[in-house]
Amino acid sequence: MMKKMIVYLLLAMCMMGMFSACQSISQSTGKTVYDDNSQIVQDGDNFDVEEYGYGEEDSGHRLTLSGFSGVKSIYKLTATKDSTVKFYLNLRTSSGKFKCVYVSADGDTKVIIEQNGSKNDSQTVTLNVIEGESNIKIVGLESNLEIITDVQNSDGNVESEFIN
Repeated sequence: MMKKMIVYLLLAMCMMGMFSACQSISQSTGKTVYDDNSQIVQDGDNFDVEEYGYGEEDSGHRLTLSGFSGVKSIYKLTATKDSTVKFYLNLRTSSGKFKCVYVSADGDTKVIIEQNGSKNDSQTVTLNVIEGESNIKIVGLESNLEIITDVQNSDGNVESEFIN
């Protein structure tokens, strides 16, 4: 009788451990990122996507994403000294929540654009880039979108790298 009780107790503890591990895994997916600035500023990407498409156009880099949730870096900006860049953005969303965020070298964030639902928008934004490595990131929550972007720096102090 005592052996059965110990076996049941160990079995219950194993099941609780499995439940806890599954819960931790589900909380680490891209769906927990949208409103969490501490995850947005971190190095690396954390996203889920059903379909991912990339192409180059005369006007810049095009990404097409379906079922996008999480955060993905799209540009790495390396500045040799404080400078400015022009960020061109043509965005079409059909569902979900979406934002494009600039993360400076010191970890400050600036939302460039934020949309909810079905919308089209085109913008040119001047970003103040501080010396060091900064990023432009896209953040989504169950978002379907197409985005065309480009970065231009006229004084040559900022190197931009598109991250596919």
